[in-house]
Formats: sequence, structure tokens, C-alpha cells
Amino acid sequence: MILLLSASYLLIYKWEQSLIVKKSEILNKYQKIYSLAQENLALKKKCKNPAPILRRELMSFVQNFTTTLKVRDRLETIKPVSGKVEGIYITFIKLGFEETIDILNLVNSKYSNVIIKSFKINARIDDPEFSDMQIYLEKI
Repeated sequence: MILLLSASYLLIYKWEQSLIVKKSEILNKYQKIYSLAQENLALKKKCKNPAPILRRELMSFVQNFTTTLKVRDRLETIKPVSGKVEGIYITFIKLGFEETIDILNLVNSKYSNVIIKSFKINARIDDPEFSDMQIYLEKI
């Protein structure tokens, strides 16, 4: 009888210990989730006006911003790049410094899902005030 009681006590004790361990694991998980939620709220408050998402094709975006910035006549080539994401390779010629900055600023800040993957600016030998620029954009 004593043996049966001690075996029952041991089983109940082990079961209670495993419940305590599970409770602490669940508590840790919820604390991590809570801290991530607080961090998410802080980031949302910090970023009150996030950039919108580009819903149309990248080609039409390029055509629109070149018209808006009045650099359409300096647009030399537009090459769509096939792959997992929509990409486009653009070449401008004879850009001034401020036009170059305007293009990079508009493309970088207009939409949150359009990124500049790479760009290259080459000084022109025939006219040092101007430069040529190649940009590779991706829509993610």
C-alpha cells in the first residue's frame, strides 16, 4: 500500500513539474510576442505616413516620372529585365546634377515597393557639366 501511494505521489509530482516547465515556456513565448508587438507599435508611430505601394507596371511608372521631371527627352533606353521580380534597366543621357538628384530622390521615395538595385553615373567628356546615368529598378 505504501509502495502504491509513493508511486502515485511520484507520478503526480513529475506531472506537476512538467506542467510548471510548460507554463514557464509559454510565459516566455508570450513575453517575446508582447515585446515584438510593442516594437511594432513603436515603429508604426514612428512611420506615420509610409510610402504607398506601386500597383501598376514599372514601365508605366518610369514613363510617368520622366514626364513629370521633364527628362523624357534625355531617356535613352528602357530595357525590361525578366526574372523572379519585375525589373527595368534605364539609361539617361546629358543629365545635370540637380536632375540626377531629382530622379534618384523621386524613385527612392515615391513607392515603398520600388527600389534602386544599382545605379552608375558617368561624367561626360564632351560637356563636364552633364553626366550619363544608368539605373536598375526592381519592383518587389
